[in-house]
This record gives sequence, structure tokens and C-alpha cells, in this order.
Amino acid sequence: MRWTKGPGAWPAFWMSSTYHYTTAQCPYFNAELDVFEGQGTEPTVFYGALHRNTNGVCSVPDESNDSNTWQPQPFDLTAGFHVYAAKWTATEVIWYVDDKELMRWPAYAGSTDQAMYIMFDMWIGGWMSDTNPSTPDELQTEVDWVRVWQK
Repeated sequence: MRWTKGPGAWPAFWMSSTYHYTTAQCPYFNAELDVFEGQGTEPTVFYGALHRNTNGVCSVPDESNDSNTWQPQPFDLTAGFHVYAAKWTATEVIWYVDDKELMRWPAYAGSTDQAMYIMFDMWIGGWMSDTNPSTPDELQTEVDWVRVWQK
């Protein structure tokens, strides 16, 4: 995956609950796994997160469990293609960039044990900055290949 840096760029590779998307019901949490997120003003920072109940859409007790983890990198993530990956098991999620392990977080019972769908996108905005006159005219998230394994 390769993406454009600049104020307002918000690239992402993520998964969200198929059940919630197709039914809009909440017997399960609206789980979300961010395999990778970037912020255009921070091209050397990798963001990954496991959200137990995205945006609090399911009214359940203790719905504030989010990992929201980040890792600075010694290189510019926008300078070329990189392989972003997550290994998701029954007990934890492990994030990788270019086959290098970056971090781990415990999986939440009842929230990630469900079917998920995959998305790649380039949102505009983000939590670091909005667009401004220095933002490139075209912000892109390019995906060369995708590989998914299921045990």
C-alpha cells in the first residue's frame, strides 16, 4: 500500500463488523480493527487500533475499550509501497509493517470473534489536521495486492 502525505490525508486499511453492517443490530459489538491508519502531517507514524464498539453505536456496559496505539517509524511511510499487516487471534492482535512486528494488544471477548469486511480508503480530515492550501490536489491510497489468511 502507498499513500499521499499532506494536511488532511487520512489513509486507512481496516475491518469492520459484517453482522452490524448488514443488520444494524447490536447483539454483537460494532467491532473495528484498524490494520493501518495514517495522518498526512505525520508520514513517519503508524497508527493501528482495535475498537470494541466503534463510535459507541451499541448500548452496552463498558464499551470504551479501544487500543488506539501508534508507533513512530524511522522512515517516511509515504516514500514507497509498504506491507501493512495484522495477525488477529482469539487472544490478541499483532500489527506489522514490512514483516516487522510493531505492537500487540489483547483481543476483546465477544467483539472480534465475528465476521469482518475489509476496506481501504483515503478519508479527508483526520484527528491531526484538516486540508489547507499546501494539501496536494489529489490524495490517494494505492493498493498493489491483498492477501488474507483464515485458519
